[in-house]
Amino acid sequence: MYVPKEKRLKGIVHHKEYITDENIYDDNITLNIDNFEGLCIDCHNEEHFKLDTLRDGYVFDEYGQLKKKDF
Repeated sequence: MYVPKEKRLKGIVHHKEYITDENIYDDNITLNIDNFEGLCIDCHNEEHFKLDTLRDGYVFDEYGQLKKKDF
C-alpha cells in the first residue's frame, strides 16, 4: 500500500475512523488513504489512550510501547 511522503513524515499513520472488530475487514476503513492522518507518536497515543491508560498507571514511551508509569 502506498502512503504519500507528506503523511509518512509525521511518525505514525492514524486512522481517522478507528478500526474496530466490526470494520477490521472493511478496506474502505483500513486501507482508504482518505481515512489516514499523519501524527507524531505522542499525539497518536493521546488520541487513542488519553485518560484510560494514565488512570491505570501506564503510559506509552517514545517508541509507542506500553509501560508502567514512573510516579
